[in-house]
Amino acid sequence: MDDNIVEVIPGICGEVQPTGCIISTITKSSRGYANKRLSINCEWKTFTVHRLVLEHSVGLRLRPEYFACHTCDVRNCINPNHLWEGSRRENSQNRLKKGRIKDIGSTSAPKPQKQLRGQEIIPGIRIQIQPNGCINFSTLAKRSDGYAIKGTKINGKTKSFYGHRLVREHKLGRPVKPGYFACHSCYDRGCINRDHLWEGTPADNSRDAKQKKTAFLSFPARYVLTANSNPNRCGRFAIF
Repeated sequence: MDDNIVEVIPGICGEVQPTGCIISTITKSSRGYANKRLSINCEWKTFTVHRLVLEHSVGLRLRPEYFACHTCDVRNCINPNHLWEGSRRENSQNRLKKGRIKDIGSTSAPKPQKQLRGQEIIPGIRIQIQPNGCINFSTLAKRSDGYAIKGTKINGKTKSFYGHRLVREHKLGRPVKPGYFACHSCYDRGCINRDHLWEGTPADNSRDAKQKKTAFLSFPARYVLTANSNPNRCGRFAIF
């Protein structure tokens, strides 16, 4: 056996580290703890190895509501001198004192804050500016037709709206007129540049789309523009 490998308790070995930790030779789980399956009353159960070591060290079973805590914060360390019995609250207080969690009572380590991408154009909508002047969402996914959707709560119910329409209404300071579209002056349906959006009737939108030939640039020839469009959409397509 390697000189650094020691048997901590019968059947459980670990490797001694320069820090004083003894790292279990059992492969650790995704959570960082080493687990061992034992047969108890003819039933197989899984236990964390450091808990088994602490119970062997103190000579009794830990109470179910208590934890085997680490002074070293190394989850797969099984050095008995680095282990202590503590309640959930005591464990949380210890982690809080070490700066590992934000609030007492939390049972998980803090997750790193996500770095927000792009600039916030209106509350809740972040964007990225493209070289051609178009502005695209960095927080909302595009639908298959190229438009981005944002869910908004109204009277306790979540409703979906087109992102470019919300941006246009935010600039106008009022809703787009019923039966009108938030239309694009550019060719990018996902664009939410305020200066690339205008309010128009279905006929205006259809005429503009035909002039730009967006139906044939973006879709097969069997897709054609129709003027009978849903008021919430800009440039509706139908299949014939």
